[in-house]
Amino acid sequence: MPKRLIFNSDGGKYIVLPYTGFTNFGAYTDPPTLRVAVPFFDNVSDALVPALKSSASYEEDLKLQGIAGITSLIAKGPSTSGTRTLAYEDKIAFPFLFFRGESREEHGILPTLYRTPAGQDPAIIVRRRLKAERRAARLMQAALLLGHGRRLSFEHGRAAARHYGVSSALTDFSFDPRIAACFAQAPFRDLEKQQPSSRPVAIIYCLSYDMLQRVFPTQGWKPLATGGMEIQFYPLGQALRIPFLAFDPQSESLVESTATIAIPDWAMNKTVTLRGVPVPGVRRIVLQQGIFIEIDVKDPADWITPMFFWYLLDFMSQKWAFFRADTAYSDPTGEISFAKILPPDSYAIRLASWVINSGIIK
Repeated sequence: MPKRLIFNSDGGKYIVLPYTGFTNFGAYTDPPTLRVAVPFFDNVSDALVPALKSSASYEEDLKLQGIAGITSLIAKGPSTSGTRTLAYEDKIAFPFLFFRGESREEHGILPTLYRTPAGQDPAIIVRRRLKAERRAARLMQAALLLGHGRRLSFEHGRAAARHYGVSSALTDFSFDPRIAACFAQAPFRDLEKQQPSSRPVAIIYCLSYDMLQRVFPTQGWKPLATGGMEIQFYPLGQALRIPFLAFDPQSESLVESTATIAIPDWAMNKTVTLRGVPVPGVRRIVLQQGIFIEIDVKDPADWITPMFFWYLLDFMSQKWAFFRADTAYSDPTGEISFAKILPPDSYAIRLASWVINSGIIK
């Protein structure tokens, strides 16, 4: 099967993403090759239509379910689009949808901490990057205190350091799919401009609390004292059964299927926690409706379990793919653009960001 396969079915267009990485973890699947059919669009605007619909529908469902206090959190006054919405700080207290934009289909949502070069020992690289992340978090705490007058926690410092470029176990998401579109629909890099015959494919990802509950046994969800939320799962059993929209190569058609994924022995009986960390003290992150997601197994030396769990989340997440154009995304309402979500930083933040990206911190 070619690396990239796009096909039409039932009036829609789809791209096939083969999830063959489970065998690298020793996790065998049935069927052996999981060919996920992802809705495909010619441009970012069309891809955003179902993403925005999912976001609006989910928020409305929360209201209809009568979640305690949610009606009092509705923002005063309508937004530009004429609808009432929840503020960034309020969404942190509820299990909202999380969106992320990736400018290449092969990148996935794996945190940068675990993206290790081939042929090198991942354990050594992860251990070195964790030390650098801790130093960057302390540096960002100091910069936020000096530049913004905000004394934030170490976890906030980690999230801010990730936002400004440090390799981290955190992956940044947004409550707003239009923000995800900004980062997915990025202008071409030099290498992409040199390959005009290959059009880059971008993906908007969506994670939801409901999706997690349907697949993983959930012990509970709780708000954190420093802001954000934490979801703890019961230890994984012998296998997971995950429904997905599959591509059948024999009939070249869509098939509603269920993947059976065997859990490796080393991942069984481990308690896994998903943590969402906001940073309300940094204007750029607030404007980007940013929340930073981490998979924690309470063992800094265990890097393979979080990697495996992230690959599961990538497979499970809702996705919308599209051909990238060589232009930056700008929302038609004028609310979202790179200029608006990336305002100038204080001198202290710019200096900390330079240090983080210069390689001085190791």
